[in-house]
Amino acid sequence: MKISFILVEPAVPENIGASARAIKTMGFKDLCIVNSSNHLDKKSRILAHASADILENAKMYKDFKQMASDFDFLIATSAKRRRTNENYIPADTLRDFLLDRKDNFDRVGIMFGREESGLTNDEIRRCDLITYVPIANPYPSLNLSQAVMIYAYLLSPEISKEPTKETVHNSNESLSALKGKVKELLEEIEIKQHHIIGPRIMERLSYLKREDISLLHSICNSLLEKIKS
Repeated sequence: MKISFILVEPAVPENIGASARAIKTMGFKDLCIVNSSNHLDKKSRILAHASADILENAKMYKDFKQMASDFDFLIATSAKRRRTNENYIPADTLRDFLLDRKDNFDRVGIMFGREESGLTNDEIRRCDLITYVPIANPYPSLNLSQAVMIYAYLLSPEISKEPTKETVHNSNESLSALKGKVKELLEEIEIKQHHIIGPRIMERLSYLKREDISLLHSICNSLLEKIKS
């Protein structure tokens, strides 16, 4: 499993530099930036301090859609609960959650939103999971680079290892492929994405383990074959 830290439209160069330093100190190296070019600013380099390589090798995306296509599993971070999803994973349990499902996906992205407003409801809705850092006071929220540091620390070190050939799964039996099949079945029984049940079902798929995914693939395949015949 490979984890990338994704900054969505970061506006403050110092936050980007401090985030790069945070992930490098914890053994990670993949920084992704959506719709911002502030990572090469002088102020960003100063705060990165010996982590300039993280900034220089950061992968750039023009928008959320382009970024999302590169990942098997997207995790949104949020400072507060929202109505778009029901389940939130505390930051200190995220590592175990991912390790229990390490064979489900190869590329995992953990997203951090804008300094002023965080991630939008639509961006969160399009993610597979939401996580948060429990804090004593709701205001002020954590600084962007502080949040990155906390997650980098909690997820390191074992989970940052490169995937071996034994753990890389068949893309035809992946979680994302299963979601596609379930979506097709829901449409067949006229449960659309905007229906209250549809999003809930899709969300709960993210909690499945490898053996459950394989079982549901078999069931979905049989149902789809029956429908088509």
